[in-house]
Amino acid sequence: MGAFKLEGNVFDHIKQDIIKVGDKLEFKATNGDMTDFNINDVKSDYKVISVIPSIDTSVCYTQTVKFNKDIKDYPQAWLITISRDLPFAQERSCESFRDKDHCLVSDYNYRDFGNKTGLVFNATQILPRAVLILDKDNIVQYIEVVNPVGKEPDYNKVYEFLKNHA
Repeated sequence: MGAFKLEGNVFDHIKQDIIKVGDKLEFKATNGDMTDFNINDVKSDYKVISVIPSIDTSVCYTQTVKFNKDIKDYPQAWLITISRDLPFAQERSCESFRDKDHCLVSDYNYRDFGNKTGLVFNATQILPRAVLILDKDNIVQYIEVVNPVGKEPDYNKVYEFLKNHA
């Protein structure tokens, strides 16, 4: 079998049974200081979860910077960026711009997010690019699995959702 490449149809490389709008999502991950992160501890009307394969790629970095900059316009939302990068890599990459209301969390240890959502590449066990919006009860209200993975998410749809639910 040849090397896995992050190209082509994302849905050919992930489980077909992924989380859907209306599903409840609770998960545990790891913060940058190696403490546990629990989605239930985030008290906000909406939680925007920006899912990236690796912060060390240009598209993932761009996605993280853009959401960090623009989410401030939506005070009812809390931004969470998740990948399976080590927390040290996440912190190093984002320390120059990250806002205090932006959680960087890693799914590397527990793999709880990927396992519960089905959003994980079968061959490499990294997360695909996606955006989820959860309400205050952690019910999925919006989901976009970006296809192909090298494309940025539709930021305008995320902001439109938040604007309409302010």
